[in-house]
Amino acid sequence: MSEQDNGAEQLKRWVESQFQNMGRHAAENGLITSDKAEGRPAWAMPGKLFIGRIWDAEDESNAWWVISGAVRSDHLQADVADNPRDALRHFCLKWQMQNARLEKASESDHPADQQAWTGIGENLAAQAEALYQLVEQDSLWENT
Repeated sequence: MSEQDNGAEQLKRWVESQFQNMGRHAAENGLITSDKAEGRPAWAMPGKLFIGRIWDAEDESNAWWVISGAVRSDHLQADVADNPRDALRHFCLKWQMQNARLEKASESDHPADQQAWTGIGENLAAQAEALYQLVEQDSLWENT
């Protein structure tokens, strides 16, 4: 097997694993209400970031964007974005807003609460910032 074939096989396995993560995330979060779901990968930065869409096979209006990879898995309703780039913008905004809420929670009088919420919020903020830098790189989105 050539190095190129090996790389293609690794990419295929990674996309498949992220696709499975998307389905698992949808199931764990009750996103799909029927027994059958359909989905498709929408955009990926191999080994780092995956964005896909998943929907209820019996009700296509029940669709979601799901993000996974080297970031926490999360979801958005599909109608908030027409394409993966816009979905990524929405994830950035969602995580920035969650960080702001967590910063307020970290103002608790309990030191243990402060430490726990601060760490989570800082991670969300860092991930939102990194994603936004990807959104702004036009070259990454030319073929989508």
